Amino acid sequence: QDTTARTFTIEDSLIRDWQKGGLLIATSRFSGDAAYNSNLTFNLVNTDVEGQGVGPVTAQNGVQVNNRTVVNISDSSISDIGWTGPSAETATGLLLNYSGAATIANSQFEDVQAGIYGYTFGGDEDVSITGSTFDSQFNTTGAGNPDIYGIIGFDADFTLSGNTISL
Repeated sequence: QDTTARTFTIEDSLIRDWQKGGLLIATSRFSGDAAYNSNLTFNLVNTDVEGQGVGPVTAQNGVQVNNRTVVNISDSSISDIGWTGPSAETATGLLLNYSGAATIANSQFEDVQAGIYGYTFGGDEDVSITGSTFDSQFNTTGAGNPDIYGIIGFDADFTLSGNTISL
């Protein structure tokens, strides 16, 4: 078993013109064992992630973090992600999909159906969202899932402080 700590950092970049996902960050293996911990930390710093806007083709995810990967996002923006297709998917700016701990600071989520949709592995990880802005979420009326959200959070210990959410 590889236990080497690894870090993946994207800084001062623009991610755009992608189909299903802008970034998918995950360890190479996943274990249901509660003792298993990821050795991967992902850092997104001063980076813009731009989706294709509202559309029926695919429910985009700007950034998806899986398999207990620890995530730190700061001074970044995620925008233009919406889903109007017939099924109940939700397009997300940041999808924490069985992630590890997450820290999101001083970032903007604009024109996104769901800014952050998050759940961690085992529900005992900390998710901290501070100083961030969620606004102008897309109106997806008539879609399979017409709801819009700033933050959807469950199965984690969430702390929100100093954020602006104006849908």
